[in-house]
Amino acid sequence: MRVVDLASERELPEQFLEQLFATQRRAGILRSHRDVGGGFSFARRPDKVTALEVVEALDGSVILATCTGGERNLEDLCGASVVWRH
Repeated sequence: MRVVDLASERELPEQFLEQLFATQRRAGILRSHRDVGGGFSFARRPDKVTALEVVEALDGSVILATCTGGERNLEDLCGASVVWRH
């Protein structure tokens, strides 16, 4: 899909999407096409791209905070850490 079309469809600034897609291209997640239609596609199968890869390409390395016990168990408050570990 072309960035201009996606930006229009989602009512987002085209320049913003271009920057996001360029970051994902440099990370090897997307591939750019400069042919007549132009645009971007996945550089590899989408089911092989993880959410963590996308987040780290945009924001840098993710460091998980360890949920600790103590007087009360905090693991219930750290539900997202289970997802990121997986």
